[in-house]
Amino acid sequence: MIKNKDFIIALFFSLFLITPIFAKNILYIDLNKIVLESKPGSLLIEKFKKLNDDNIEKFRKIEKELKDEENKLLLQKNILSEKDFNTKVNNLRLEIKTYNKNKQKTFNDLNKIKLNSTENLLNSINPILNKYSKDNNISLILQKKFLVIGKSELDITDKIMKIVNEEIKINK
Repeated sequence: MIKNKDFIIALFFSLFLITPIFAKNILYIDLNKIVLESKPGSLLIEKFKKLNDDNIEKFRKIEKELKDEENKLLLQKNILSEKDFNTKVNNLRLEIKTYNKNKQKTFNDLNKIKLNSTENLLNSINPILNKYSKDNNISLILQKKFLVIGKSELDITDKIMKIVNEEIKINK
């Protein structure tokens, strides 16, 4: 019984003595902040916002043209024969269906490109994190989003962002 008690006391003290040693080698980083606020991340966001806005404008024009064509067709309803009217309505429906498919495909493709670009940016950040951890004798770097609480001194986001801004270049 005494041996067990001594073992528990020794284990308890060793945990308190060892934990601060390991805590110095564990840091965290906010990758979302780096992606959103770093120069390369900001350029990517700006690029995709412009592409998205251009696509929205393009599809608004097409949508307006389709609505105008629909209104024109409705005005001709009493003038055209039923067969001609139905043919034109079916053609318009086909155009609208094609428009919706193209719109969906365009935005899906843009989202895929956006995801790939973000993944490439994160892959470019990985070697920077590896070098930083080796140079500073860091055992573990955690993502901030997975932490409940942590000392602000353990946050290396700003240091890494500075390095990312200097080392990663993205063409506009």
